[in-house]
Amino acid sequence: MTVGVLLGVLAVISSVILWRLGDTLRDQTWKGAYVRGHEVNAFTPCGSARSYWASFNWAGSELVQFYEAKAREPYQPIYVEFRGHLLDEERDGFAADYDGLIRISEVHIMKDQLPRGCELPRP
Repeated sequence: MTVGVLLGVLAVISSVILWRLGDTLRDQTWKGAYVRGHEVNAFTPCGSARSYWASFNWAGSELVQFYEAKAREPYQPIYVEFRGHLLDEERDGFAADYDGLIRISEVHIMKDQLPRGCELPRP
């Protein structure tokens, strides 16, 4: 392997590591209501009127499974605490109807009912 190829491989690896580290540094803990349904995949922080389209990869699969097992009626909000961050990306499709995009990196707590003090705003 030539030095140039080796340096190129190292550059790619280091940029991927820095990209993931950047996501981790932007992450914070979020608490609020998650709602899933036809054309809905939304998170609303406790005490906020803002609602975000939820984006996730493997981290959200556990959340979706929990929601589908525990929600007793369509569009029932559940309580969730997770590590994640807001995304500064253009929204399209159903996500365009929300205040922004939020990336769920790691789910910590899921409950089938919202706790006192974390009610959703009335429409």
